[in-house]
Amino acid sequence: MTELDLSSAVDQIVRATRKRSRHGTPPFFFIVGAGVSHPPIPLAAGIEQICRKEIADQGRTPPPVEGSPLHLYQACFEMAFEQAEERRIFLHELLHPARISAANFRLAHLLSDGDVTKLVFTPNFDEMLTRALRLFGHDVIACDHPKTTQRIDPGRRDLQVIHVHGTHWFYDCCNLRGEIEGQADLADSLTMGQLLDRVLADRSPLVVGYSGWEGDVLMTALHRRLQQPILPFNLYWFCYRRSERDSLPGWLRDHVSVRLVLPPKAPVAPVSQTPERRRIGSVEALAAELEGEGSSSEPVLPARDVFEAFIQTLDLKAPYLTAEPLDFFLQHLVRNLDPEDASGRLFLIREVLNRVRVGAECERSRRLGDSTAHKAATEALRNVNDAVRRSAYPAAAQAAEKIEVSVLSEEQRKDLDDALSAAYLGLADADANLVLGLCETWDDLAEAALVSGSPDRNAWSTSAARALIGKGYCLAKLGRTEAALETWSNVIQRFGDAQEPALREQAVKALFNQGISLKRAGKPEAAIEAWTKAVQRFGNALEPAVLEHVANALFNQGLALWEVGKPGPAAKAWSEVVKRFGDAAEPALREPVAMALFNLGLALRQVGKPDAAIEAWSQVVQRLGESPEPDHQEGVAKALFNQAGALSEAGKPLAAIEIWSEVVQRFGERPEPPLRELVAAAFVNRGAVLRETGKPSDAIEVWSNMVQRFGDAPEPSIREQVAIALCNQGVALSEAGNPEGAIEAWSKVVQRFGDSAEPALRELVAKARACLRD
Repeated sequence: MTELDLSSAVDQIVRATRKRSRHGTPPFFFIVGAGVSHPPIPLAAGIEQICRKEIADQGRTPPPVEGSPLHLYQACFEMAFEQAEERRIFLHELLHPARISAANFRLAHLLSDGDVTKLVFTPNFDEMLTRALRLFGHDVIACDHPKTTQRIDPGRRDLQVIHVHGTHWFYDCCNLRGEIEGQADLADSLTMGQLLDRVLADRSPLVVGYSGWEGDVLMTALHRRLQQPILPFNLYWFCYRRSERDSLPGWLRDHVSVRLVLPPKAPVAPVSQTPERRRIGSVEALAAELEGEGSSSEPVLPARDVFEAFIQTLDLKAPYLTAEPLDFFLQHLVRNLDPEDASGRLFLIREVLNRVRVGAECERSRRLGDSTAHKAATEALRNVNDAVRRSAYPAAAQAAEKIEVSVLSEEQRKDLDDALSAAYLGLADADANLVLGLCETWDDLAEAALVSGSPDRNAWSTSAARALIGKGYCLAKLGRTEAALETWSNVIQRFGDAQEPALREQAVKALFNQGISLKRAGKPEAAIEAWTKAVQRFGNALEPAVLEHVANALFNQGLALWEVGKPGPAAKAWSEVVKRFGDAAEPALREPVAMALFNLGLALRQVGKPDAAIEAWSQVVQRLGESPEPDHQEGVAKALFNQAGALSEAGKPLAAIEIWSEVVQRFGERPEPPLRELVAAAFVNRGAVLRETGKPSDAIEVWSNMVQRFGDAPEPSIREQVAIALCNQGVALSEAGNPEGAIEAWSKVVQRFGDSAEPALRELVAKARACLRD
């Protein structure tokens, strides 16, 4: 398995493309999945939720939450919409009105240049990419049915988009397993699979936003191609989460020509033993880094970030539509309309062209007629906007510092405000000093607008608050904690009493982040005080965005109290989260409630209240049990696992065995590593309790099943569980009078893990060897 980071992968692809460009056919093409259209189109988990609601509204019971995510999606979709035309209508109403996603716009920008490729295959039913390309003024060849694949010439330099499962316009679009796998059948002379085979013969895919449905036309064609020992060009698979690599089939993941492009690593705490943490607070990327210490949230690699990395490396120009919109529209009209022909005279097109031409000339004249200072500021503003459109966010930040904001017009200030907001969000991994300079420019801009008496005072006050919040993030990241605290205090003093929802959100955010910084500075009591102020000041708010920060403040109070050795007060804080927000419908509030309940169970167990702990974990299962979100399902699995542990400690082994069996039944087929680890541990623990209750044969069978299922797992945590199961199996077999079986089990521990470097495995190997000697 070869893994790369985003920057290294993009550099390799661009170098290969530039070398190959001298010899004709591009070496790559794109395969893009649902990730490029999300948002505004929901992913499979979101569609599953819609389907579950539709089934419930029909008075029927939705399928149980068991099996793989694709199995659940298939079951719910087919049950909710039984007829092909019903499925088409649902998809059409969901997809057709949706606005084009940011990732599709960035992909269209990249494809417009054509340096990497102009060919895209997608299983998506939406036409966002085609719409984006046409909006930029490009012609596109689209194919959405197997009978038209012979019209596609992969060697053409035209833009071509192939929808391998069809589009939302027609009832024969493929969305169920049988339909999708039917598209992969090579029996017909005209198939999507054969088209893919033609392309794959001398090109390799760049896979973005696609999780891989084994059995569909894309994965089937890739499987055929990867039966060759080596490809002329590497296949690059961009994973949204690091955990996705483990759900990919071995024939793809381990091929010598496959490169897995992964997000950065993040440490994860063992949540079954310590309170659950979450990346909470503000939505900005720098906030996530500030608040991410000990977070269980997994870093991700969105499709938009992938395409922006290509655009930055290739240094593409901004689309002409955004650089010169009036000239672009004029050229578009001239290309499509002739004022001298019959239709042109019918609609008086000459007059239309003249009006647009005059508008373009007036804009140029206005720019040329400005004062010297205003001309310079205008030109700098154009540079900022151009850099943002090219995803060159560092260049945008540097260009913005050169603008004399006081000479800008109100409209220009608004344009710069939009550009700085976009650049700020795009600088997630940039140098903090660079982002700090951008935030200071942003603050200066907002202050200049407020001093000038702008009628949009509330909007500019919000921009000032956001700029100061960002400035605080950067200062904290640079280790300047006192300066960060002072900056956030400024936000609270200026906007803490404001009534506008956007300003109240910034003020509570400032209090929340003060608590985060104080806690990181080793001042937990001061952090608790800051979060207490947030609750007191904004606890009765009505705005969901404000209440989310109140819930998070209470949640973090509990964490801080737990970490200073006060599980009782911690339990009180987490109970308050549940009391205040337990009935909230908003997902942003439901999640901290569920996690507070999970941690409440840990605290109650710590203070000797196992029955109350078990009840808290039962509520987690009730609240999140039907959610298709992977993170929520992980929370359910952890809650069940802890329930079983508490029941075992409370002298209720049969109930514990039943719960551990439920963990295996619910999550045994899930590919996510955290769930695999919990399932493996559930097998081990269930076997241990069976042995303790006088059922050694059942225990041996459970451990055998576990070893059979996970014996070849690569994850260190699961390898440890396998070693434990084999050691326990050996002990049970020895006690049952089967020394040969015991020797075989202990020998497997030594054979499988004898060369392991992990301390836990080395200890288990030593125990197995000692048993063999005895």
